[in-house]
Amino acid sequence: KQTGRRTLPAPPDGCILFQCIGWLCDEDNQVHALSASGPNYGRRQVELHGDYAKSLAHSAAGFLADQVREDGSFLYGMDPRFDRELDDYNMVRHAGAVWSLLCAYRLAPEEALAEKIDKSIAYLLDAVVYDAQGCAYLYEAKQDEIKLGGCALAVAALTEYMDVFQSKTHQEVCTA
Repeated sequence: KQTGRRTLPAPPDGCILFQCIGWLCDEDNQVHALSASGPNYGRRQVELHGDYAKSLAHSAAGFLADQVREDGSFLYGMDPRFDRELDDYNMVRHAGAVWSLLCAYRLAPEEALAEKIDKSIAYLLDAVVYDAQGCAYLYEAKQDEIKLGGCALAVAALTEYMDVFQSKTHQEVCTA
């Protein structure tokens, strides 16, 4: 109703379950069979090997890097029903995404990716708070809570950054 679409007058009396076979034609006009049964039902059947896995990682990293906004936050998705951005930002997810970008940079270093990483780390560091003893924590402002799992991911991301870029830039926050 909220989207302005028609609703069903009543639920159907029953449903018919069926399986079908399918194919996917990708942007390179390559046709891939989709699995017709089991836990991979509807997924593309591919033979995973080193070069293909590396190309998948590079493609995924490019997509993730494209989601970094000017302020360093990530666009996590769109609600297709209402044509608006998802508004449930999560700093734990942010820290994990930063770590993923760093892992991608390690595989294929590019200056444009390094710039996105720096922006996303700055956004991450803006969410760090310190207690009276000087201990650092990742703070989720929207929920007014410290995210312990996010603290661990933030440390992993920041130490990965220091290793990849041979820097001690974030050593203080990691050891606080």
